[in-house]
Amino acid sequence: GEYGRALALQEAALLTERQALWPDHRGIATSLSNLAALHEIKGAFERALLLFGEALEIQQRTLPPNDPEIARTINNMAAVHSSMGDHDRALPLYEEALAMSKEALPEGHPDIVTSLNNLALAHKHRGDYDRALPLYQEALEMRKAVLPEGHPDIAVTLNSLG
Repeated sequence: GEYGRALALQEAALLTERQALWPDHRGIATSLSNLAALHEIKGAFERALLLFGEALEIQQRTLPPNDPEIARTINNMAAVHSSMGDHDRALPLYEEALAMSKEALPEGHPDIVTSLNNLALAHKHRGDYDRALPLYQEALEMRKAVLPEGHPDIAVTLNSLG
């Protein structure tokens, strides 16, 4: 409901950070990503992609190559493409985010499971169920390994399989 107000506050925060911090400061990248997420929620997909892209450029200049924050931003960009119905553009971004997450994070990490689910969903939207199924199964096995039996996240993944 209060997205207009949230946008104004986030834009003001970004402006302040741009004035107070150096151009490649990590806080600016975070604010850009937060602002992009709000634009995505509002359906301003092109604006969201531009802001995520600017955040990604800062992250790529300032963070190690496979930093999980970079993978999250790439995943978020893929999600915007998916929201726009452009699953062909989303797929390689989801694949890149998943590969980075698997390299940088321990097995079963929630970011890996999220990337698996997102990639599977993109394949499912394209009608490629043979590629989606093993990704959903891998996500389910990871969740079962780290979550207690009956956890709602396990049910969500089971529902995706059905």
